[in-house]
Amino acid sequence: MLESIILPNKVKEIKNNQNMNNNYSNNIAGIEICSDIESLLADADYVAQWDEKQYTITFDADGGAWTTGETQKSFEVEFDTAITAPAEEPVREGYNFLGWATEENGAVITDLGTIEKFEDKTFFAVWAIASYDVTYMVDGAQHSTASAEYKSTVTVAEFPEDIIGYTFDGWYYEGDLVTEFEMPAKDVVITGKWTKNAQDTFAVTYAY
Repeated sequence: MLESIILPNKVKEIKNNQNMNNNYSNNIAGIEICSDIESLLADADYVAQWDEKQYTITFDADGGAWTTGETQKSFEVEFDTAITAPAEEPVREGYNFLGWATEENGAVITDLGTIEKFEDKTFFAVWAIASYDVTYMVDGAQHSTASAEYKSTVTVAEFPEDIIGYTFDGWYYEGDLVTEFEMPAKDVVITGKWTKNAQDTFAVTYAY
């Protein structure tokens, strides 16, 4: 009688989407056993046991980040499992988040799909540069408005029409006189200032 048998430590992987877990089950008894020495009292069939293989899905903020400071988020999923993007969208100063692509600067895809190939997968954030408003104010009233893209060079508006007795000093942004400025990632208010002209002095002679 055969008293013992050493089972193989590992079966060559024949399933691309599964990993051999080094365990076997007795087909007759249905009992999972370790792959070490097993006493045999009779002929028996043993079947390799498999675990579903996990794949890493990575979402790359590609220049942005999440509120946690992370620039990437990764998840483990099984083969043929639907892929879901993180519930929280990443943010990036001066840009609007459009969605996810399968390559950097790629086209946005609406369906992230599933793991169809036996490999890890990375998605990249897609961004569009944002535009912000420029509002020109004179004497507390709105003179004009415009919009400009983030980090673009903005040339200020033309001066308003002259007012009798006053000279227009120019446009001021955050207290500084400017003719142009770099657009920040926010709306901007530009203020116009006037200076009252010095009054002309005339000599008046009265004849009696």
